[in-house]
Amino acid sequence: MLYTYISYTKKEKQALKNAADFRRENQNIINAQTKEELAVQIQKARTEVNASKGILVDDGYSFFYESPARKQNTADGTLKNYERIYNLFISWLRPNYPNITKVEIINKEIAHEYAQYLWGSYRTYKGQQMSENTYNYHIGALQTIFDILSENKNVWKSIERKDENKKKHKLLSKEEIRSIQQVFANEEFYLLHKNEMEILINLGIYTGLRLIDCVHLKFENINSVIKTIPFKTKGFKKTVTIPISSQLESKISGIEKKDDSPYLLPQIQERYSRNQDGIKNDIKKVFIKAGIKPDLEGRQNKHLKYTDQEDEITGFHCFRHTFITECVKNNMDIVRLSTITGDSIKTLQKYYIHLKDDVIRKEADKLPTF
Repeated sequence: MLYTYISYTKKEKQALKNAADFRRENQNIINAQTKEELAVQIQKARTEVNASKGILVDDGYSFFYESPARKQNTADGTLKNYERIYNLFISWLRPNYPNITKVEIINKEIAHEYAQYLWGSYRTYKGQQMSENTYNYHIGALQTIFDILSENKNVWKSIERKDENKKKHKLLSKEEIRSIQQVFANEEFYLLHKNEMEILINLGIYTGLRLIDCVHLKFENINSVIKTIPFKTKGFKKTVTIPISSQLESKISGIEKKDDSPYLLPQIQERYSRNQDGIKNDIKKVFIKAGIKPDLEGRQNKHLKYTDQEDEITGFHCFRHTFITECVKNNMDIVRLSTITGDSIKTLQKYYIHLKDDVIRKEADKLPTF
């Protein structure tokens, strides 16, 4: 028998070794009998490769935050919420799947199991089940983060949202606004930092600014108009310009700067920085004193003695909804209203403008006749 001796170069030997290694490591792919089997085996191989070189689970949020691919004008508050939501997921993942250390290994089954935990077992710091709105916000945040982290299909996008409880903020009547303002004339009604609270309430009524923005107004923001960058749009650096009505002018004209603080309401700002709920509870107390029922959250609060509840959401944000709706009823141009509020026209129309049937009926004379 004759044997043929074949001589290989060093490169050829390495190539043969690589081919043998490939056959050994990918035998499942080679043996696949159908296109479906082949697709499954290739996907498994890709997952293993990605897992070996992918993003560590613990580094996931940092990778998202530092990525130039994410929206760079996202507000700081939103980013903090994203970080909190991602960390909550990781705190669940570690004990349940301790072997998963790379983002790429997180699959659809894990995402669905976590979603079931959020909705069924997780409880807020108040011991309550998550609302539909909050659940959807969590899933949406994880979708946004994993859009940046995932090379493959985003597993969180396979999760269906809950039908949200679209409770509206209460639209306050002029009589209710006056009742709220008159509460502060009652000398027997005690409220911490009562004088500043009265100005805070009137800022909400006459500017439509959110609570956080009223609290942080500075003297430098007020001249013939109020100019400020709302917290919600800080990422966009979008300034709002609000005219000062004569009613508001009478409330704020006598305020003097105190204790070298730049803030219009220094005591309220300091308290808000350490106890936001305290401020919000006091605002609800004012509403109750004015004869306006609290919503469910207010009814359950042990500090607010009330047995009945409002069908709509009550609180400081009602001033914004009422302010915007009244501006529209007074025929303010919606483009100017957008400049005053800092919200897009689409947002104003979708969330803030509440025109009741009696207002709509008054437009009957503007309909065409034939």
